[in-house]
Amino acid sequence: LPSAIAVAECLAPVDAGVQQALCQRLRIDDSPLILLSVSRLERNKGYHLLAEALAGLQARLPRGWCWVLVGEGKERPALEAQVQRLGIAAMTRFAGRLDDAALHNLYEAADLLIHPTLYEGSSLVVLEGMVHRRPVLATRAGGIPDKVYDGRNGRLVPAGSVDALRDGLTDLLEWQADWRAMGEEGARIVRERFDWPVVARATLEVYREMLGQGQAPR
Repeated sequence: LPSAIAVAECLAPVDAGVQQALCQRLRIDDSPLILLSVSRLERNKGYHLLAEALAGLQARLPRGWCWVLVGEGKERPALEAQVQRLGIAAMTRFAGRLDDAALHNLYEAADLLIHPTLYEGSSLVVLEGMVHRRPVLATRAGGIPDKVYDGRNGRLVPAGSVDALRDGLTDLLEWQADWRAMGEEGARIVRERFDWPVVARATLEVYREMLGQGQAPR
């Protein structure tokens, strides 16, 4: 049984005015490409690798691109120093913690969700990005391959590799004409497999099957 997400609750806060104010505050309102990452800022999330990959792709990225990191954690000072050293500090926004309304509006404003984690459980962040119809670049870690299908709703790459992240993002940039369709596919996957009512029904069926086989509940 998969982790579940409340699709309706994720979409309820979406508001054009909130998005505009948020983008202005983060200074991304004029950006032609907004890359979004959401999680605790910890070493295992792989952001140090993504920073290296982005620095190596600057010639391929449009002028004014931005990488927005949502979250806090002990890795933040090291990441701030790293993006400065790599020459991408001006393109990087550390948004800190955001409430649910702001976060879901930021998903709407972003172009791509990037989750370069080294290891993972289920990853609700990936599901949230998919709910908001965003293509996802993610690593083959934990339960992520159950959600992101390579070439269908995003790009999956091996964990722990700067080159893989760079190549995966390069592929997605080349597939830009397909982003809308990829986003719609991601939203469809969530609604059909991961929305709370769907998972609740599946859970009930498992219990019915167990009881039907004469197994006592534990």
